[in-house]
Amino acid sequence: MAALLGLLALWLFAAVLGALIGNGASPDAGLPKDQRIGLLVGGIHTDILLPLTAETRAAFAFAESAGVPVLDPGAEWLIVGWGSKALYTATGTYADMRADTVWTAATGDAAVIRLDVAGRIEDFSNILLVPVNADQMGALRSAVLAEFTAREALPEAGFTWSDAFFPAKGHFSALNTCNVWMARMMKAGDIPYGIWTPAPFAVRLAHRWHKKP
Repeated sequence: MAALLGLLALWLFAAVLGALIGNGASPDAGLPKDQRIGLLVGGIHTDILLPLTAETRAAFAFAESAGVPVLDPGAEWLIVGWGSKALYTATGTYADMRADTVWTAATGDAAVIRLDVAGRIEDFSNILLVPVNADQMGALRSAVLAEFTAREALPEAGFTWSDAFFPAKGHFSALNTCNVWMARMMKAGDIPYGIWTPAPFAVRLAHRWHKKP
């Protein structure tokens, strides 16, 4: 038990440190930060929200055939999440979690990306907004697109009428969580953030620490 508690304490310490250490992104590329992305932070999972501009709709138009209405004018944001195939596709709510799927995810599992859309984000209380410039937005969008290993949706049912799962690069584990993936996308987008944020508390800490006035 002492060893387990020690590992947990080390993991928590590393999470705090990873949130505070910068990812090496350029603090100011000289372009106006006149766009925004969102981080939808839940109890254990974080999604990236991309504004559905004309460029984003065109880039993700392939998801229309899977039932994700990215071209719907009423959709304002694209929700992007990455996670364990075993856990993510079977866990609509925390009550759906099973010990065997949690174990599979924690010890290493194939990854999937979930796409969905949203309207007004003012209706959400758990969104962190991050200002970005045009170059950062383009780099982030390209980085997310590069994470798909196929553009055809998986047969697993989604959680809403408008979402779908797609096969993705990488493997999920306790050290490479959805929140870590989000931080990796921020780095790929040259957006200042924490270098390793394995849990939502680290995501929020990194957001406060690296947020520019």
